[in-house]
Amino acid sequence: MNQDTNVDVHLSTGQIFAGKLIGAPLVSSGELVFTTGMVGYSEALTDPSYYGQILTFTYPLIGNYGLPNNVLTDIASAEFLERGMESDKVAVSGVLITEHFENPAHRLSHVNLDSWLKKYNIPGVVGLDTRMITQLVRDQGQIFAKIIPRESVGFIDRSNLNFQENKSVTDHFFNPSDYNLYPEVSNKSVVEYGDGPVLINVVNYGVKWNIVRELLRANCRVRLLPWDCNYESYCDADGWVLSNGPGNPATAVDVIKQLKNLIHSNANIFGICLGHQLLALALGAQTERLPYGHRGHNQPVHMAGTQQGYITSQNHGFVVNKNNLPSDMEVWFENLNDGSIEGIRHKTKLMRSVQFHPEACGGPNDTSFLIQDFIRDIKAKETHRAYS
Repeated sequence: MNQDTNVDVHLSTGQIFAGKLIGAPLVSSGELVFTTGMVGYSEALTDPSYYGQILTFTYPLIGNYGLPNNVLTDIASAEFLERGMESDKVAVSGVLITEHFENPAHRLSHVNLDSWLKKYNIPGVVGLDTRMITQLVRDQGQIFAKIIPRESVGFIDRSNLNFQENKSVTDHFFNPSDYNLYPEVSNKSVVEYGDGPVLINVVNYGVKWNIVRELLRANCRVRLLPWDCNYESYCDADGWVLSNGPGNPATAVDVIKQLKNLIHSNANIFGICLGHQLLALALGAQTERLPYGHRGHNQPVHMAGTQQGYITSQNHGFVVNKNNLPSDMEVWFENLNDGSIEGIRHKTKLMRSVQFHPEACGGPNDTSFLIQDFIRDIKAKETHRAYS
């Protein structure tokens, strides 16, 4: 694609790529990751799991159906349930794409990608061979990137994704695994949704809104808890969902301590992605960094002990170590590419977790039944208790 270049992308490997700037003219740095989805770019860009990451889209044309209306600012509003967004802000630190569609014509489109990124102070780069960049990530493992417009007006402050004007560019690459990012992606106070008969606490480490949507679809009352609240104060719930989120799970010492107490209370627990890793750590297992990470909408997993396979949506660089699972836990799902753990469950208690996203959005819906099954099993457990 012929175009003038006005922005450089510096990689921690020493490579530099030139492209054309879209979005905000700001310097930004983060972990370089990718996604393979052909659609669902607004959901990916607002997914809190990508906080502190620069997202590369392998599909060459992004923005062809535009973007939804303004990013929401009131998490308690009824609009929270609308599709197209997975949080109330753009979560990524930057975007790398091959070609940007400037004039989307979809009936639900309100703005193009360039204008949308400008509004929320996020830089993007077009004109890159994103599949080659993805191969670099696959071949070399963890890579960090920095977007440097040649006429920048400031840089993004990783502490809150705001920008600071006229601050000098440094050689530092931001590594989200070095920080506690939960305060930046979690709600500050308790919020409730729905009025169903089953009360589910969702601990928000960076929850995707579709997790809440799926629980409401299962006729639950959802209580969205801040990541650092006192879990014991909300023990009246029928079940707990530990949400997805960004960063290195092993740094969440206080969270793991609270989860240990929750486990000892025999609570019904379902962990998703980061929540899966945190649950495993609280149970006494260990996590480790994957050589390449699992990214995109086409990660194949297999239910242990069966011939059943599923295609899942994933974005994570850490995994639960198989060698130190507690004896009362068993492997539930495995990754078909590398054999790593994709899910665990307790042998006797209603306690389970998965590394992938059963709620998808974007991505395949193969495993959406897992959330429904969790609610069904809670109801069956309560019914059994009532008649025992």
